[in-house]
Formats: sequence, C-alpha cells, structure tokens
Amino acid sequence: FPVGGRPLVNLSFAINYAIHGERTSGYQLTNLAFHVACGLLVFGVMRRALLLSGATLARTAQPLALATALLWIVHPLNSEVVNYLSQRTESAMAMAFLLTIYCSLRAAAAPGADALWLGIGVVACAAGMASKESMVTAPIVVLIFDRVFLFASSREAARTRPYFYLGLAASWLVLGGLLLQAPRAPSNGFDTTLTSPWTYLLNQAVMIAHYLRLVVWPDRLAIYYGWVQPVTLGDVWPFVLLVGALAGASVWCLLRAPRVGFLTASVFITLAPTSSILPIGAEVGAERRMYLPMVALTALVVLAGHAAWRRLAIRPYMTPAAQRFVQIGGIGLVVCVTAALAVRTFLRTEDYASALTLARGTVAAWPNGAAHKILGTELFNRFGPTDEALRELRTAADSMAPAAFDLGIALLSAGDTSGALAVLEAFVRAEPRLATTATAHKRIGQIYENREQWDQARLHYERSLTLAPSDAEVRLGLALALSHLQAYGAAVPHYEAVIAKQPGSFVAWMGLGVAHAGEGGYAAAVTAFETAVRLNPADIAGRVNLARARLDAGDVDGALAAARDAAATAPNDPDVQRILGAVAAAHQP
Repeated sequence: FPVGGRPLVNLSFAINYAIHGERTSGYQLTNLAFHVACGLLVFGVMRRALLLSGATLARTAQPLALATALLWIVHPLNSEVVNYLSQRTESAMAMAFLLTIYCSLRAAAAPGADALWLGIGVVACAAGMASKESMVTAPIVVLIFDRVFLFASSREAARTRPYFYLGLAASWLVLGGLLLQAPRAPSNGFDTTLTSPWTYLLNQAVMIAHYLRLVVWPDRLAIYYGWVQPVTLGDVWPFVLLVGALAGASVWCLLRAPRVGFLTASVFITLAPTSSILPIGAEVGAERRMYLPMVALTALVVLAGHAAWRRLAIRPYMTPAAQRFVQIGGIGLVVCVTAALAVRTFLRTEDYASALTLARGTVAAWPNGAAHKILGTELFNRFGPTDEALRELRTAADSMAPAAFDLGIALLSAGDTSGALAVLEAFVRAEPRLATTATAHKRIGQIYENREQWDQARLHYERSLTLAPSDAEVRLGLALALSHLQAYGAAVPHYEAVIAKQPGSFVAWMGLGVAHAGEGGYAAAVTAFETAVRLNPADIAGRVNLARARLDAGDVDGALAAARDAAATAPNDPDVQRILGAVAAAHQP
C-alpha cells in the first residue's frame, strides 16, 4: 500500500530488489542516501536564502545553513523516514520539494541559465507528485517563497516567470492522473475508520501540539499513533487555542515580517494535506509528517538562536576576549545540541532492530488501542497465546473493534473455542466490511462445523464467500455444510469451483461424489470417487464410496471389484464388510 500510486518510489524499491533481493541493508542505505541528499538541499536552500536576506545574515549564511542542515539531519523526529523502509515516500517527496525551491534560487542567481534551472524545477515538482501526494502544496510554497525572497510583488514574479509557475501548476495534473489510476481512500483503506473532517481537525490540534513538543524534546517517539478519536471541541479546546494562535501569528508574520512569516506559514502549509480536514482515519498522526515542516522549524530555531547570540556577543562594553568566549559558546551549544540529538537518534534506531521492542515502545510512548493491538499481535506471533498477548489484545479490543478479530484468533489458538466464538461473532456484527471480516466468518463457520451445527456453519460460510469469493477453503466448507443439510444440488457447484482451482483436492472430489450420489447422479458420483481413489489410494472411505456408487449405478461387477480392493486393504473395517455384504446380495439370483 505505501508505494501504490507512487511510481517513482516504487521504481526505487524495484531497483533495490533487483540489486539486494530481500536483504534490508541495501534498502536502509538507500533511505539514508535520500535523507542525506535532503540535508544537502536544506543547506543549499538555506545558504542561498540567507544571502538574499541582508548583509548581517549574508555574512553568516554558510555557518547558519550548516547548523540548520546538521540539526535537521540528526533530529530523532526524522528517524522514522530512514528506519521505516516504506517511508522513503516522504524523503523522496521532500527531496523533490526542496530541489524545486533550490532551482528557483539558482535561476535567480544565473540569468544566463535561468531557463535550464527553472525547467529542472518543474521536472522536480512533477517527480515529487509521483512520489507522494503531500507534494500538492509545492507550487503554492514556491510561489510564496519567490514573492518573499526574489520579487517585490506577486505580479512581478508572474510576469518574470510565467512558464515556470504554469509548469508547477501543471504538475498537479500528474498527481490527479495518479490518483485517478490508483485512488487512495481517505480512511487509508479501512472502512471502519471513516470519520468527519471536523473530528479529524480536532484530533490534529492535539497531534500538532505533540509534534511541536517533540521538536524541542523528542522523548516519546512512537511508530503508530492509532486511529482518530471521537473527541469534541470541549475535550481539546486548549490545543485548538494553541494551534489557532500559532496559525494567526504565522499569518501576521507573513504580512509584517515576510521572511520569518514564510518559515512559519510553510510549516502549516506543508502539514495541511495530512493534518487539517482531509481525514486519514486509520492514522491520526505520524512523525514522518513532520519531515518537511521540520526544515522550516529548524531554520526558525537556528535564526532565533543566532539573533540571541548577536545580542549577547555584540556589546560595545565587551572586551574582545569576552566576545570570543560568547562566540565559542554559541558554537559549542550547536555542537552539544547536535550531539545530543544524534545520540537520541541512535538510540531510537536501535528500537527498529526488533518489532517487539518497537511495539513496546509505542505502547509506552502513546498508549492507544492500535498500539496494544500491535504489541499483542507481535507477542502472539512470537510466543503464542500467552497471558500477556491475550491481555494486550483484550485491552486493544476494548477501544478498537477490529482488534477483536486478533483476539478471537488468539483464543482459538489457546483452545478457548467458546471464548473465540463469542468474540468473533461480536466482531463480525460490529465490523461487517473489513478485510478480516471474511476470515472471521470462515473461522466461525469452522467452529460450527466442528460442532456439527450445519445451519450456522452454512450461514457464516456464505457470508465469508460474499466478502472473499476466491477463498477455496470457504467454498469447501460451505459445500460440506450444504451436503450435510442434504442440499446436494447447491453443494455441487461449490465442489466444482474448488476442483477448478485445486484439481488435486481429495476432499473436494470425495464431497462431489457424495453430492452427486445424494442427487441420484450415480454415474457422475462414480467418476468423482474414481478420481478420489486415484488421488489417495490408501483411503478406505473412497474405495467404499466407489463400490457403493457403482452398485447404485447398476455396475455390480465394478462394485465387486472396488469392494474387494477395499477388503484387501482393510478386511476388518465395518464399512468394508457392509459393502461386501451388499454386493454379495446383489449377486444372488
């Protein structure tokens, strides 16, 4: 799913697979290379933007750009994009986004080659659209950037670069075409998670506040933040107030201090596709969504630190030695912060070495039903239905209905059939449309089949087949239930469908023979049983059924041969003795 409708990232994974197969090291190195490339672009964009921002900043453009790039590269909030392989989509999109801005800057600095750089920028923008949908904001951000840093007005920008902006806008057609070809549901593929834009927006106020805290103090990092919660404005009003105030301040800065305002506005603009009103119900938050917004936030922090440093360092009464001390202190502070962030990133990266460690960390950092489900499932997969695994899955099921499926499967594995039946039946009532619902109906059908409650087995097999028509195991179960209910005519097509997919299925051929015999089609039954005997010559039931079908079809000699074959294999078997008696009676004049 993560690379569906994202052909360029998909291509990069195909190249990885061709070179590295299933060895993850090559994929990880590629992700790291994308991240470093983004860091280099952060440096390039920051340096060139600072050179346009006045003499004071221009003199320190290189060290400030270097500090921004280093802090951004090592920040643990970005670690998910490198360690979570499929999130290469985020770094690929960010690289295209930053390259588009960089090309705009280079075009301004190279009048003779401006058309070339602007053309590269358009291609980069289109590539970003083919990498991730969040790139949709790039044309808007580039236009604002150009207006703030390169042109005196939007009209001048449009008059100077009309084809550039038209090209950027045309890249939306690339995104539109990809969405039409491979649409991505707002619920991220989970029908159960559908939520309203208003509820999603309220959830995002909490998430954005959390993201901002992690930028400053990245302690509670989580791989998954769960589903949208059913909150009201009264539940989250402090967060709404905070985010609203920050958004208002961003607009004010854009009007009164445009260069600072660009940084603050770009945070909200680049977050908007995933963190505003477009519901992504199955994933209320994700640290990777801050990958691009973190560039602007890091730049803001560095610039604010530089302004504070200048106020301390440039005082008329300070001696040269004192000024050097303050300067060295500023450099030392950047080095210490970079080192601290790098250590935290290293420790976070170690969590990815084990799915269980990652799951435990998610529960500890951001406890929610989905996190408990992930941990419970991982424990079950590793250690079976232990008390801890069942406890985690029960906790998950209390707040997340789909987790009841995993709980039901774990209870089945633990031998608690009654408990599993109750949980799975509650699950299919609550979640009639999930992908796992078909499997749940199948498991319920199997439980009823084992109990020989054929009406209930038939009902659930039919419902499972409606959701998963290609499941041969379900068709076989349904056919068996129909046969036991003596609905032989209804069972035949299901047996035949199974045989069409699995021509070597002994059970299906046996069932088909029974169904044909039940309808009086003894010739067809003979054919089915003959095939079953060829597939499994050691099975006595197949030979007995073949003898009986031949006898019912009037082929007494054939029945005698089949009965004798059965007797040669199992002379004391009661069914064999009965069919021998029946054949002997048919031979009497």
